[in-house]
Amino acid sequence: MEFLDIDKRCTPGLYGPRGTRPGHAFWTNCDHSSKCGWLYVIDFSDGVIKVGRTTDARQRIKRHHWDAHKRGAEVRRWWISVKHSNTSETEGVLKQCCLRHWRLFDGDEYFANADFDMAVTYAMFFRYTRPCNGEILRDNLRG
Repeated sequence: MEFLDIDKRCTPGLYGPRGTRPGHAFWTNCDHSSKCGWLYVIDFSDGVIKVGRTTDARQRIKRHHWDAHKRGAEVRRWWISVKHSNTSETEGVLKQCCLRHWRLFDGDEYFANADFDMAVTYAMFFRYTRPCNGEILRDNLRG
């Protein structure tokens, strides 16, 4: 994965404090086999962060609110990348970055005693592959 100079990176994505929702619809159908989507980082009140990818960020964050509540935690804040088509690649690299610093809490996407800001900083400098032309056109028409 290639890192970018700060002046050349993609827009840094969207942040959301607990209880807020993304400002626009985060759902897509793509014309190519690899669906476009978002990379995300979620910060829980018990010191755990979750990194992942999704094609429907709104529903995914909502689901994490429910899952956190089951274990007695809350979602404190979250970050969502720009929309891109290489989500599998960016998620894999972000997991590797997190494994260098923190131990796994559950599965391979939850990290204990993790630093949300550091995880987001890693993710902000990844090279995100633009969505396909059909997806860009649909976004502009929805605009």
